[in-house]
Amino acid sequence: MVTTLAPVNQPVGERAGGAARGAGDPAPVRRLRRMPSFGPRCPDCAGPLAFGEGCSLCPVCGYSACAT
Repeated sequence: MVTTLAPVNQPVGERAGGAARGAGDPAPVRRLRRMPSFGPRCPDCAGPLAFGEGCSLCPVCGYSACAT
């Protein structure tokens, strides 16, 4: 099987067989996926809470459910 690669100096659209974007064309919008959140979240920073020493603790900001 023979694979032919496009030259490196061509725009991505031309390498993929499509038309390259012109200078006035807006860049395509990339959508980011949100990671699913598992478990409880910190009320201060929304980081993940860990359970330790009998309390919910946030390793990101230091929040503790026992500190009142």
